[in-house]
Formats: sequence, C-alpha cells, structure tokens
Amino acid sequence: MKNILTYYFDVLESQTYTHDVVMFTFVYRNTVILTYGGSALTTLKCQQQLTIDPFAATLVFRKMDSSWKIIYSHESAVLMPVVIDSTATQ
Repeated sequence: MKNILTYYFDVLESQTYTHDVVMFTFVYRNTVILTYGGSALTTLKCQQQLTIDPFAATLVFRKMDSSWKIIYSHESAVLMPVVIDSTATQ
C-alpha cells in the first residue's frame, strides 16, 4: 500500500492514528475484510499539520502465493489544516 501511495508518503513526516473501530471479517480462509476508522494527526515534511477526522477504510486481503495481498481498498476522510493561533503568543 505504501508503495502504491508514494505521492502521499513522500511528503509525510509523521502520522499518529487513533482507531475507534478495527474489525476483521473472515470471508474464507484466504480472504479477509478489514474495516477500520478513527482520526489522525499528520505532519508533512514542510511542518504543516493536518487533522484527519473522521476517516474510514475498508481493505480486502487475499492470500496468494503464501503472502497476503490487498485486492481492494476504499478510504474516506476529512482533512483539515491545523492553524496555529498567532494571537496566543502576543
């Protein structure tokens, strides 16, 4: 997943997630659906911070050739820049 989303991860300094929901549904022994959601605080390499609240994602994994592969992914999120109140230091 990280290799696919290089345009996002290339500008990312750090990310801290809070998961409200993490659910694994085993469809069959070689297919699993992961559903998760919550919020996050992200810092870009330019030091701009973003809140991601809420976010939700669904990933479907299938075991192929002895390893798990993502065969489907859907994510939804609301991203908002963190604005520092410059009047707080005056």
